[in-house]
Amino acid sequence: MIRNIRLILYILICFLFIIETKNAEATVQYAEREQKPCSYCHISPTPGLYDSAANKNASVDCNARGIYYETHNLSFAGYVEKSIEAMTPKSPFKFGWVQELRGHAERIAAADVKGDGMMRLLTLSPQENESQLEIWKWDGTNFEKETSFTINAPPDMLQTGHFAGAAKPLLIVTGDGMRYWNGSSFVFRPASSQISLIGAARLKDGVERLIIGTDQTSLKAYRVDLNAAGSSWLIDPVKVPGVLGTDWAEIHGDAKTLEKLGMPDTLSAGGFFGYWSIANHKNPFLYLPKINQDFDIYKDPKDPSNPKFKLKSQTWCVGMINAVSLQDSFYTPILAGKIYDVTRTGPRPGDGPGLLILADLPLSKSRALYFFPIQ
Repeated sequence: MIRNIRLILYILICFLFIIETKNAEATVQYAEREQKPCSYCHISPTPGLYDSAANKNASVDCNARGIYYETHNLSFAGYVEKSIEAMTPKSPFKFGWVQELRGHAERIAAADVKGDGMMRLLTLSPQENESQLEIWKWDGTNFEKETSFTINAPPDMLQTGHFAGAAKPLLIVTGDGMRYWNGSSFVFRPASSQISLIGAARLKDGVERLIIGTDQTSLKAYRVDLNAAGSSWLIDPVKVPGVLGTDWAEIHGDAKTLEKLGMPDTLSAGGFFGYWSIANHKNPFLYLPKINQDFDIYKDPKDPSNPKFKLKSQTWCVGMINAVSLQDSFYTPILAGKIYDVTRTGPRPGDGPGLLILADLPLSKSRALYFFPIQ
């Protein structure tokens, strides 16, 4: 477990550890008391137990029923089965719009990359042994592609921000280097070697930094120097800042990578999570993808005392956890499929801050963009 990753999100994950430990200890006890299978309240049918195939303990994360039980004095009294949307009237976000997106993007960003006051959508998609970075502009009806670049790095590393300073051009950073608009075209500055780009953060003083893995067990936060010669533009490495010193922070990576960095299963399973101290809102939030699973239960004919579980359905949403009260959990409505990415602003004119979500559209073999602006 590395020290600096605990520094960035200590306040965020400490309560998750508390909840997870309590659930792991109490799961069997409460299942027996309520005469319900573990899967009634948990996303895993065997929460907290060792999974030999995955070589780790199964998640003890709660589904909607479990959250209700835990926040209502360990009782189902008054609980009515209902949609996630109906259970979350206090969400700081409201539904804005949904748009089908061509292709198979795995990462998204929304930013004014040309400095002309127009937001643009950036997508990063797998393409054979490379990746494709595409920049899109809203034409009033659809997102039309303006330009694209071949990226010699995996499709799961994309960050945009003023990492060289607020007065410098906005940077597009991928695993193979950075790009920025010089007034007439995009300039590419390669990295000295492939960057292990894990995330980014904005500090309370307005400084934005890239979070980069320096080895398998440690992270550093870097600024960028556009005047540096060649590929040595990553500068000023520091420990990843504490969460109280940030306006926002986000971490990305596959579950195995995040586990190596010491992330608990609660945070690593979805492949990313973020922290956001929203302007004009009292409390900061942790946001992350949530999986809601439902199981059929049947008796094993060879051992009637040992119930069997079969996955009946699986849905996805984005969960937002109040990082101060610890008990308030908000969810988006159920989305069409797997969630690949979330960013904090919309790509259309007038969208403003909110949750921009990239999710799978299984039936059409494409993606969907959902936008939930701040209320």
